[in-house]
Amino acid sequence: MKTRRFIALVAVASMFTACGGGDSGETSQEPVVESTTTTTTAPPTTTTTEPPTYPQPLTGRISPTPILQPALVVKVDGVKAGRPQAGLNQADIVYEEKVEGNFVRFAVVFHSQEAAEVGPVRSVRSTDADLVKPLSPLFAYSGGIPPFRDLIAEVAYDIGFDNQPAIYNKKSGRKAPYNLFISTTEARSVGPAPEGLALPTAMFTYLEPGETFKAGTPVAAV
Repeated sequence: MKTRRFIALVAVASMFTACGGGDSGETSQEPVVESTTTTTTAPPTTTTTEPPTYPQPLTGRISPTPILQPALVVKVDGVKAGRPQAGLNQADIVYEEKVEGNFVRFAVVFHSQEAAEVGPVRSVRSTDADLVKPLSPLFAYSGGIPPFRDLIAEVAYDIGFDNQPAIYNKKSGRKAPYNLFISTTEARSVGPAPEGLALPTAMFTYLEPGETFKAGTPVAAV
């Protein structure tokens, strides 16, 4: 019986020890909290560079590359007998000059586009020199009196028929003097531009891209 009582007392003592508070001598541990660091990486900055653009000096249109060639002027007949004229639609500028009587001639200026056929090519006149002087162009024509040719030689590079006959073509099926034609490629093939033959500068003031006229009445045809 003594042995059973001793076992019971040990069991009760164990219960009291387990339920004891701070007297047990054990140190309570705080829960461990792991610290985390979040790193945010910003996406790389991409800079988009627009490709350069170049305004065409004689049309105001925009080109992806500069046009590094002189202007070319071809004298073309404007009378009824010279129709149909060729090459006018590819020109940057077309000047109409009144000559004798009610007859007209065209001074056809090429720079941004080429034309396979231009004509009929006609003679130089006294008014041509002042007209083309700002362009310092190649000048293609057929015939003219010496004083007028001398004026052109002062302001342009003379590639008239008398100087460069090989670059002109006589078109079959048309009567002289309305049968002489030239291509802009042939006109430019006579050699490098002479010293002083400059690139053309803007002849007019043009609208900026996206800009519209601030005044005027829209029309569908003229």
